[in-house]
Amino acid sequence: MPDVDGNGNQGTIGVIHIECRKHGGEPSEYLVSFGGTSAGVFYLAKASGFDPLTALLRKLGVPGPALRTALQVLEAEPRHKIPNMTLTQDHFRALGL
Repeated sequence: MPDVDGNGNQGTIGVIHIECRKHGGEPSEYLVSFGGTSAGVFYLAKASGFDPLTALLRKLGVPGPALRTALQVLEAEPRHKIPNMTLTQDHFRALGL
């Protein structure tokens, strides 16, 4: 794993996978996982609605342009991938993992 910030913080490069599950009149539920290019292999979190999803993706360090693209795609599609993301031990700790 590369030292991503020069402080010994090891990171893993992969893809953030977002899957939208709609439930009737309730806010959409978003399952977020991290892993390879074809499927998420590590469940990270669940968010109900766009605002909590936005906060979660910011916590994971998703850059603004990729965040905006993800939200636009998820308005029309049930799945989206954000490639080339580096998650560190700090990210996992922030999520309580």
